[in-house]
Amino acid sequence: KRQTFTREEWMAFVKAMRTYTKDCEKHADADEDAKARLLTRYFCLFGANSGMRYGEQMNLLWENVQVETQNVNKRETQIAKVLVAIGTSKKRHKSRDFWCRGGEYIERWKAIAKHNDKTGYVFSMNGQNKFPKTSFHRHWNRIMELAEIDEQKKQHIVPYSLRHFCVSQRIMAGLSFADVAQNLGTSVFHVESTYNHLQDEVRKRFAHADY
Repeated sequence: KRQTFTREEWMAFVKAMRTYTKDCEKHADADEDAKARLLTRYFCLFGANSGMRYGEQMNLLWENVQVETQNVNKRETQIAKVLVAIGTSKKRHKSRDFWCRGGEYIERWKAIAKHNDKTGYVFSMNGQNKFPKTSFHRHWNRIMELAEIDEQKKQHIVPYSLRHFCVSQRIMAGLSFADVAQNLGTSVFHVESTYNHLQDEVRKRFAHADY
């Protein structure tokens, strides 16, 4: 089992991000720290919805992400089409494209970022330079300090936990290992060997379902 957020821990983390970025949008144009806080927040929100690896997300270009609004169950939802380009993934000789939830977070960050060059990096302060890993981890750690999560568990939750959380939620929603593997750019065997215990939970829910 991989260390990830439970649903309750994720909501506590989201609450902490809101606290950490309170009023930051008012000052993002003039305050670099406020803008960096918001970048970290929307990076985490999109990461938990897309399941992208940290490096893939930091290398994401504006030209490789498109947001569409769709009507699902009489509710407007923004989804994102993402291209993970060759050389930016763990599998450096392959590209992949997929759809995911969380398009609204891309749109919100776009409004804040105001990058002049739309071919630059998405999660960047100026669109041209990658957000330093040290800066990201500094803000991540501050958010974790605010989050009402068990202190022992906090030690094991890391940025890669965003990807694990995404996978866990998709499997619990009933998606097949094959669908998850294709979208996340990994093998079915890896997903099955790592997350099979979650599918057991889905089977138990089926067993207790009322007819």
